[in-house]
Amino acid sequence: MQNRQRFYWSEERVNEELDATIVEQFWNLVEAYEDRSLPSLRTAAYVVALERVLDASDQTGTWP
Repeated sequence: MQNRQRFYWSEERVNEELDATIVEQFWNLVEAYEDRSLPSLRTAAYVVALERVLDASDQTGTWP
């Protein structure tokens, strides 16, 4: 994002954004693990990844 706009972040800003993303995704993973009573966090990560792929596929629409 920042490079497309020819805008550069400091290393501190990059680390803050990365930390926020990692923490948010960790809690998404834990939520999937607990809500679905999955056997492991690894399985939960796989489920979350598949959901993201399905969402992206749904957003692209259908091509004739």
